[in-house]
Amino acid sequence: MPYVLAARRIAVAFLGADLAISGGEGDTMNFDRITVEPDKLEGKPTVRGLRITVETVVRLVAGGWTFDEILTDYPDLERDDIKQALEYAAASTNVHFYRLQEPA
Repeated sequence: MPYVLAARRIAVAFLGADLAISGGEGDTMNFDRITVEPDKLEGKPTVRGLRITVETVVRLVAGGWTFDEILTDYPDLERDDIKQALEYAAASTNVHFYRLQEPA
């Protein structure tokens, strides 16, 4: 049976430094530590306006770094910054697969 990859609509709302992601079903998450500034780092999501991208944090964790190691090498970060960067990355990749029914 055929399958289709259907990405949920992700609406991003910018309210000052606050950012919210919604899957459209009332499951909105607020990311008050994640900022997007068009003039900084090509508009990539960063942590609290620092020049540390969400991508950098995710890659460090994926590379096996512990939170304590990240905090030692990036003293401007806080533990909650790392957690929220991971939550943001997970929310931004929210994708679902739907099985298509055969026509009757």
